[in-house]
Amino acid sequence: MQAEGLRQRRPLGPRHPCRRGLLQALPARDFTPIPGMLPELGDLPDGCAFAPRCERATDACTALPSLTSNVACHHPHVPEDAHA
Repeated sequence: MQAEGLRQRRPLGPRHPCRRGLLQALPARDFTPIPGMLPELGDLPDGCAFAPRCERATDACTALPSLTSNVACHHPHVPEDAHA
């Protein structure tokens, strides 16, 4: 039962570039593959493991990002209507 007066938050969709890429790779969507190869689990890069395959990666991604607003990314996707 939901408490009266609580407003439902509108889902913003995936904010981490990896999750966005995985969803776009689904056949029901654009079927757009993520470029590059997955790193070996024993040889992960420093910082964000997705950085070598991420179009938003910068030098900041060599450090582990903190978890902010439920996403651990230095450059998360922020929908235009999220600022309103």
